[in-house]
Amino acid sequence: MDTLSVVVDPARARCTRGGNVCAEIMLLAAGKAFPTESWTDFAVVLLSWWVPAIARVAADGRREELRFMEGPYWAEVWCDASGAWRADLVEHRRRQEVLRTLEFDVVKFAHSLMDAADVTLRLCRERDSWSSDADLLDASAKEFRRDTTLMPRSM
Repeated sequence: MDTLSVVVDPARARCTRGGNVCAEIMLLAAGKAFPTESWTDFAVVLLSWWVPAIARVAADGRREELRFMEGPYWAEVWCDASGAWRADLVEHRRRQEVLRTLEFDVVKFAHSLMDAADVTLRLCRERDSWSSDADLLDASAKEFRRDTTLMPRSM
């Protein structure tokens, strides 16, 4: 089984005038960064999409896309009939290409997702850059922790 995790590096994060936080955010798939090392994107927005998407997969196994805003990249995530969680890492330039398919430990992934949300929300607070997207991420993360079967109740 491969590993898949969400990584947010706050060290080089910057805030826009509109309250958006741009930070290094990527998926780490079996030790390799996707889309690339040091990928910079709108972390608050991405995570506000990704958290509910993973909750929907957990609820009914449907396929969901974890999209990046900057560039033609996404991960398509689903839970197959056997209960295994899988992801296709996709790039779409001239044509759609699956760069890698992996099976991953969803509990570890869920923890990394919540860690990334916590880091990003802390950045918003510390840099006085709270926005409606941060509200959405905050609410989604709380709901994820409360309702999903992927997180222990103590979290």
